[in-house]
Amino acid sequence: MAEIPEKTTLVCLFHNNDNARAAVRDLLEAGVPQSAISVMGGATARNEGSDATNQIFFAELKVPDSDMRMLTTGLNDGGTVVGVAAGESLTDKIEAVFRKHAASQIDEKVVAPTAAILPGTGAAVVPVIEENLIVGKREVERGGVRVFRHTVETPVAHTVDLREEHVVVEHRTVNRPATEADYKTQGTIELTGMAEVPVVGKMAHVVEEVLVGKQTTERTERVRDTLRKTEVEVERLGTDRSSDPRSM
Repeated sequence: MAEIPEKTTLVCLFHNNDNARAAVRDLLEAGVPQSAISVMGGATARNEGSDATNQIFFAELKVPDSDMRMLTTGLNDGGTVVGVAAGESLTDKIEAVFRKHAASQIDEKVVAPTAAILPGTGAAVVPVIEENLIVGKREVERGGVRVFRHTVETPVAHTVDLREEHVVVEHRTVNRPATEADYKTQGTIELTGMAEVPVVGKMAHVVEEVLVGKQTTERTERVRDTLRKTEVEVERLGTDRSSDPRSM
């Protein structure tokens, strides 16, 4: 009996649909068959988004229920899920493509027969599988500021002292003989009174500057998940130590 080839299924969620399209393009260039790639979400026309459609899609990829809830949430938020079922030889290339295009999660599932029979020997091969956690990063908006500038008018009042002259005309009664000088005093006399008035001016000064910029800080966040692996236990059956020559 020939050995049944083992396939590895990798399921990834992309929050950016353009990155998902680019990942599919690179997968094809890396030699992954078109038939091995399944896409659901904004990067493909297959994006109905109904629960029944999602369940059928994830069932084809053999995605467990715990991961299905997370992936469904990503689809509802406008993301794209890309699944690849290919041979073990392409696993490294597939993971490299997903990391290149910032997949937010890579969930690796190995689909294989319970035991493969080596041809001509009758011996069975039991694969031992272990999952690896791959953590990526993506940028999200965390809020910002919008700066507006407008003019505010405030009434003000100041006190100023002003001086004002008044022309005074006074008539006095006198009794003295007229002189030649009195006759020479003829013509028009003008006398003008002066007054001070307020003069208002304005001068603008820059009293404050508002600087708007960005500051980058770094933080370390611990990512927690559960990884699975298979363990093989060997139990001997039908062993009778009394009949074993080596026990004598």
